[in-house]
Amino acid sequence: MTDHDHREGQGKHLMGADGPGGLAVAWRKSSYSNHQSACVEVGAIGRELIGFRDSKDPEGAVLTFERTAVRAFVAAVAAGEFTEVR
Repeated sequence: MTDHDHREGQGKHLMGADGPGGLAVAWRKSSYSNHQSACVEVGAIGRELIGFRDSKDPEGAVLTFERTAVRAFVAAVAAGEFTEVR
């Protein structure tokens, strides 16, 4: 993986792989991820689902959530709703 300018919104690392049910998924991880594969990857699964998997175990379990739930979660994080959670 190469270094990226994070300020420009670049650096998403794309990987083609099969997702649940054999669906093709372009898995992405943050450009802030290191080379030790200690990160979460995310990918669209069809039109309705977003999948999350552990980059250390790409053949392992994939957690799936409806797209609307992921949007709501991201909006809540951006709004600071989880700043007190520790």
